[in-house]
Amino acid sequence: DTASVLRAWHDAVIERADVLLSCDSLIYEEADSVFRMFEAPIIWSEEFQISAEYMELFTIGRDFDRLEMYREGFLVKQEDSVRFSQIKGKDITAYFIDRQIGRMEVRGNGESIYYVERDDHSFMGANKIESSDITIHLENNRPVEIAFYVKPNATLFPIDQVNPYEFRLKGFFWAEERKNHILQRMAEAFSCSPERGL
Repeated sequence: DTASVLRAWHDAVIERADVLLSCDSLIYEEADSVFRMFEAPIIWSEEFQISAEYMELFTIGRDFDRLEMYREGFLVKQEDSVRFSQIKGKDITAYFIDRQIGRMEVRGNGESIYYVERDDHSFMGANKIESSDITIHLENNRPVEIAFYVKPNATLFPIDQVNPYEFRLKGFFWAEERKNHILQRMAEAFSCSPERGL
């Protein structure tokens, strides 16, 4: 008849088949089924790297419901070795559908860069967007519908005019080395092979 609370600190890590989560410390409260993550939290889910100053992950049973990213929310999706689609905003909410991100709502200082593909999966160009608020609907981790609010500015750049090293939003980082280090550490701790993946 008392609330169950889980606390973890000093390089807390959660790993399961489809997600890897890392932060300095976290609290999980059974009463509301929410993980609260502090100090440089970062999540790798499917093809996305997700970061913010503070995050709350709402769950229903064993599934994710939504992820709230407060202050400098940043999502990155690697397209190839040098190209990255990106979404940035003051606060971002990601809604999960069938364990994939199905919708994202950016509130305040919204910016986005995403690469547009042809039918043969080659890149046609890169769409660069600025808008106070942005709603993005995704299918199979690709944007299929985008709505802009409050003075939107969007430009599609042909791929031959896109320098992938310059098409990166302020604050961009790609933490693959950190992810690999965590997986290696987890593998050693549980005597598993690090090549097993997420």
